[in-house]
Amino acid sequence: MTTSVVLPPGVSLDLYEELPKSAVYFDGEGQAGNWSDPANWWKGAVPGAGSFVVVPISTTLNGSFGSHVVMFLGDETVSVNGTLSVNDTNLEQCFMVCDGATALFNPGSALTGGGAMVVGNEDAGTLVATGTASKGTTLSANAAQIGRFPDGVGNVTFNDAAWNISTTLMVGLEGSGTLSVTHGGVVTVPEVMVAPREGSTGDIALTNGGTLNATTSLSIGSLPTNQDGSGSGTITVDATSLIKVGTKMIIQPDQSLALSGGSLVMGPQAEDVDIVAGGTLSGYGTVSALAGGISDYGTISASGGTLVLDGDVHYNGVLAIGAASTAFVDGAALGHIAVEFTGAAGTLELATGITSDAKIYDFAAGDSIVMAGVNGIAFSGATDVLTLKESGHVIDKLQLVGSYMADQFTISQSTAGAVIGLTAGH
Repeated sequence: MTTSVVLPPGVSLDLYEELPKSAVYFDGEGQAGNWSDPANWWKGAVPGAGSFVVVPISTTLNGSFGSHVVMFLGDETVSVNGTLSVNDTNLEQCFMVCDGATALFNPGSALTGGGAMVVGNEDAGTLVATGTASKGTTLSANAAQIGRFPDGVGNVTFNDAAWNISTTLMVGLEGSGTLSVTHGGVVTVPEVMVAPREGSTGDIALTNGGTLNATTSLSIGSLPTNQDGSGSGTITVDATSLIKVGTKMIIQPDQSLALSGGSLVMGPQAEDVDIVAGGTLSGYGTVSALAGGISDYGTISASGGTLVLDGDVHYNGVLAIGAASTAFVDGAALGHIAVEFTGAAGTLELATGITSDAKIYDFAAGDSIVMAGVNGIAFSGATDVLTLKESGHVIDKLQLVGSYMADQFTISQSTAGAVIGLTAGH
């Protein structure tokens, strides 16, 4: 006996042919949203081991249900108030939102278990998880991909909700992916990769107390083992938000991390923050890298306020200081860095006792060099070296690039320490 298949709205025959024949379609009829209610109509066999559940219509799901795979498909919005359990950990996708669908996980809801979550597979997909102080919302998976395949466009927001991922989060795998973590939302995952393949676009925004906790590594752009090139990746962090990285942070060429008052904190046993040539770390806030320091082969740009570099800065990149901005190197070393004053009234603040091999460019009247404990200076026009002294003892020597004379330099004291500048007109 042959049974014809009647497809629900939003499910094409082509899509149906790609799915296993154990797929079950929920059409939302009967008592809306209670998956276990027999009054609801299921298209296909009773859900069981190996089954796919496909929700192609706008509805609200209030009950709890377990399946190996759950898919939200079509240009529809599905609101989840209950618990979804996806059980197959070996599949490339255990929970998918694509083909224009929107998944809303409301306060108190949950997604548990399963293999890979995919939002935006070969089309658009949106997922919003929202919690409250009294109703937590937690989504869990083995892995997650936002914007998979070249035409995939995925948008994910965690608003006071938690996302726990066991292995890897990819934002913009081959397509376009955006992740917003806001209002106390927390994303915890060992490895984060942003725009890891050529042609991809990945953006992460942490706002209003959002936290990204990469317990092992965070890479913006491809890993060194990927020879196919990177896409375009950006992470922005506002003043109330935080990135935590356990072991390794890398910013690849043409990729950027922008702090708007927020913090990047490396773990106590971490390697360095690696800024590859062409990569950029910019803005104002704090980079805490006490264990491995900061390897600057690219550009660090202080702009909009004070950028605190809490750790040693190594190698031969650029430290640019914008207008009315401060770069505070609060470590024991400043390597062969090119410090460039790129705007008026910039400040380079150095920790006392720092070993500096940097060259300082475009230091001008209105700019400042600050170091605590200094009460005397001397400048040699023959070598362009500015010597910093405390009670006659040399504390440090700074190499300037330009044309200066000894009588141009001024020194005054502030709460931060000695402020060294140039007389007006120079």
